[in-house]
Amino acid sequence: MNYTKPNQSSIKFITCMTSLIRFLYVNYRTNMKESNEERKVNLDLLDEVREKARIKAEALKRKVEYKYNSKLRPRQFQVANLVMRKAHPYQLENKLSPKWTGPFKVIEALGNGAYRHETLEGGAIPRTRNATNFKFYFS
Repeated sequence: MNYTKPNQSSIKFITCMTSLIRFLYVNYRTNMKESNEERKVNLDLLDEVREKARIKAEALKRKVEYKYNSKLRPRQFQVANLVMRKAHPYQLENKLSPKWTGPFKVIEALGNGAYRHETLEGGAIPRTRNATNFKFYFS
């Protein structure tokens, strides 16, 4: 192994690197102390940040609820009302097929928007349906 004598530029480089390492070490220690203090302050502010986030979430929830309720068309049917039922996708042969079938007669209101219905001839339909699947029939 050949050992070369250090020249002037390599000595300057080593000196510069050592001073840089010292500077970074001192700076790192100072930053760690400041960082710990900032972390303690942030921990104190954490409850306030959480409260602000909860308030914003509640405001957004109310806004969405208001928007939904403004577009909602509540439907309540009485017994013996005539209604049209939304057609199932398999009943739709093409895009020009009617989207509603019927008319049907409401025979029982079960609550929470559920209804039993039958055909006009009196043929019972075993499934209950929700009010969102019905609309009033006007003859």
